[in-house]
Amino acid sequence: SDPSHGAHVLRQAEQLLASRHPEKWAGWKITTDISGTTRVAAVVCPAFSRHPRRALLRAARAGVPVITTADKVLAESFRRGELDVVPPNQPLALAHALLALATQPAAAQRRAEAAQRLAAGHHPAEPAWNRWQRLL
Repeated sequence: SDPSHGAHVLRQAEQLLASRHPEKWAGWKITTDISGTTRVAAVVCPAFSRHPRRALLRAARAGVPVITTADKVLAESFRRGELDVVPPNQPLALAHALLALATQPAAAQRRAEAAQRLAAGHHPAEPAWNRWQRLL
């Protein structure tokens, strides 16, 4: 499967949230281009395959919440509950994970901090880590 299909699922999830939970989703924006962005709430990867593991590990190491589809390497690196894992090609499941991020930010932050501790202990820092830190 082509991972670009994941972007379509992300857009479908965004439409579901805008139509079913407009009051909770108000003020949130999904973008695939973070250049010029001053704050990132989460890194979302609804890929069907070929996950950008390095980018996801960088985000986890920076303490950014990660929402992704299942990936064997990520599953071996993180324990259950440290990353939000949703099934591929399921916009409703992705919408639920995004809604949880929007409505339960403290829980998302606790998961991100747990993932950060694990990533920091097992994956060395890279120069891009500083960019993620500036976006937080």
